[in-house]
Amino acid sequence: MREAFGRGKPGQCGWFTNQLGVSRQIVPRVLRQQRPDQDTEKAQRVMTAMLNMTKLEITRLQEVYAGGAPRKENSYGDH
Repeated sequence: MREAFGRGKPGQCGWFTNQLGVSRQIVPRVLRQQRPDQDTEKAQRVMTAMLNMTKLEITRLQEVYAGGAPRKENSYGDH
């Protein structure tokens, strides 16, 4: 993932800004599959977990989707 940032800066929820100042969001396929779930509680857990991450952790999102509780810390420990 670091390669995708190049000389840019990572942001919240999978966003990054490249060296030219252009912002983009990286959305893993698994997140696109989980978010539209008819079970709103499940979808809300995934969204809550994602909002507390800088680097989107696919394994953790899958755990939350399966019933795990969202955590407050993120990948870079700056929360």
